[in-house]
Amino acid sequence: MAPTSAQRAAINEVSQALQNEARFVYWDHTVHRFDYFRYQDNNNFREYLKKLKRQTQIVNGEVLEITTDPRFKVNGVTIFPMIIKFKNCACPSYKHLRRKSTDNSKWTPFLFTNKKTREETVAYLTDFYRIIRVNATSTAAYLEMTQKFKDTSDLVSKVKSLINPESFVSKMVLSFWCTDNKRHIVDVWVDDDGRDNKLQPNHRANALVDAGRFKDMAFNDISRRHRVTKNQQLKENQGANYFVGDVCLVIKGGKPYPNLDVYGDNPIKFITNINPPSTRMISQYGEDLAKKLIDPEQTINFQSLIHQTDQLRNSSYDLDAIISRNDKHRQRIIMIDVLKDCDVVWDFRRYGILTTETPITPSFAHLLCMWMPLCEADLTFSRSDPVRFIQYLLRR
Repeated sequence: MAPTSAQRAAINEVSQALQNEARFVYWDHTVHRFDYFRYQDNNNFREYLKKLKRQTQIVNGEVLEITTDPRFKVNGVTIFPMIIKFKNCACPSYKHLRRKSTDNSKWTPFLFTNKKTREETVAYLTDFYRIIRVNATSTAAYLEMTQKFKDTSDLVSKVKSLINPESFVSKMVLSFWCTDNKRHIVDVWVDDDGRDNKLQPNHRANALVDAGRFKDMAFNDISRRHRVTKNQQLKENQGANYFVGDVCLVIKGGKPYPNLDVYGDNPIKFITNINPPSTRMISQYGEDLAKKLIDPEQTINFQSLIHQTDQLRNSSYDLDAIISRNDKHRQRIIMIDVLKDCDVVWDFRRYGILTTETPITPSFAHLLCMWMPLCEADLTFSRSDPVRFIQYLLRR
């Protein structure tokens, strides 16, 4: 098929740059055309990359994501693209240049003729981490920082210093809604000794993780039975009581930034406000099971699940083979079939608002007074002495 006029224009701009010995062709949003640096423009090229890196390092700034795209050819020259997603910027010419039917105009192209240079540039722009400490009891919701680390041990040491220098920390990999309105996997670092030390629940982090269970922001569908998140599996095991104490989210440079506003202004209300399951979920799981899968306080009694093993072994499933090859998707499908068809017990595990075994700090009491449903008389009382009021509520 012959290229359209828009495709020819994009191809001609890049071809002209390549004929002028361009080492780096990029889309300039200020003039809405492709521009380039030649090999003799080395100093200007370096300054441009430094400016781009400063933009990339700004927390929740203009640069949303950096990645690479498959190579392609322009008039016989192989191109290696680095693509960047900027906030509120579009580049329709990239779609025309690639001559693809899919719309990739949200990505701004940076085109290299050398793969090694492309990889070095991506590494230079993304050689840092964003660390977000989600505060459990502080009125300040988050501590955010951007930093480069020599190796993984330095990263772990920094995370440990932000959570609790006296404790062991460990990493979990969970799904979070991010600023590009998609779910992404994020490393979550937690205090291993938090529950033993009776730390208070981290409602903000719990709400972020609970939101990540759902496949869209209607928060009424956990997705198909073989594609549920680890967040959902955690819920089925322990309810929405995911974390206690401060936790750290660690995001590699150039990756999407978590949407810290996804739960609104009240994390407790978000978690405990149960939406009716979608029609797709009801069709997939049945109404009763769909409700239990969504409900943050419904957990599976795994002891009762074990009792179904014999029934499964007599079914059409080759259970031993599936377990031996560690087929997680197939295991999940079987588990849902068990939950639907067998007499599995579900337990109620209340979402924990706080632990009474640890003194309540004024800042945490202030947060609870904002987040818990209170009448007008309660509000007056809570403003005068939040700690005393929370203690009064617990006795009531």
